[in-house]
Amino acid sequence: MSNATNVINPANTPEKLKVGDVLIISAKQTKNYAETSMVTLEWAERMPSQATSRKKMTAVQYLNRSNEKFSSGAQRCWESYTASDVQESLGIDVSPNASGWYMDSNGDVSIMKMDLGILNPVTEIEGVIGTYKMEINETTEPDAYQAENAEATCKTAGKGGDPVTHEGQLVWRNTEIILEFEGDEDTKAVHTLLKSDPRKATIQVLEEEELDFTESMITNEVEAEVAQ
Repeated sequence: MSNATNVINPANTPEKLKVGDVLIISAKQTKNYAETSMVTLEWAERMPSQATSRKKMTAVQYLNRSNEKFSSGAQRCWESYTASDVQESLGIDVSPNASGWYMDSNGDVSIMKMDLGILNPVTEIEGVIGTYKMEINETTEPDAYQAENAEATCKTAGKGGDPVTHEGQLVWRNTEIILEFEGDEDTKAVHTLLKSDPRKATIQVLEEEELDFTESMITNEVEAEVAQ
């Protein structure tokens, strides 16, 4: 395995991504970093909002595009890795003495963070370039943590919205990062997406008037489907 060039540029942000772009946003030291040398990378990918064969865009999606609850933002993923493997495979120095670390405080929690902004990272393995992609798996079967924290972890209709259901059951969206290799179809990302049950949405038109309609396409990122 050898390093490939991945450029650190914190100016790259999820909001600037084009469809298909993948971004390593940042690295954070885990709570037990001193003992394990594990870091958590935050990833983002701008997913297609429609299947490639479908060109329709709903009025709900388009006429609410400035509303963050309806915005088609980049999908996120957080995974933890061994610092030495990150440096060898991605060329990112996340060792304790790396210059990019700073203390990031969020409320009562403070943690060491490094801004990265690495756009479309790659890794070379035995002379073959692998590209990192996100794979989505939606399920109605939560893991132990999700089951205990169902309200906070289930898929919702927009940020802070009502839970999304599939055949009456809550849905959980799990993501992981995989390596794709050109010409090898077996390495391509395959998404498992569950059809959302129709739901009622209410939009305030006037102070005295409300408009009700049924809309099944309002999801966490307001996508209809992710291209398979």
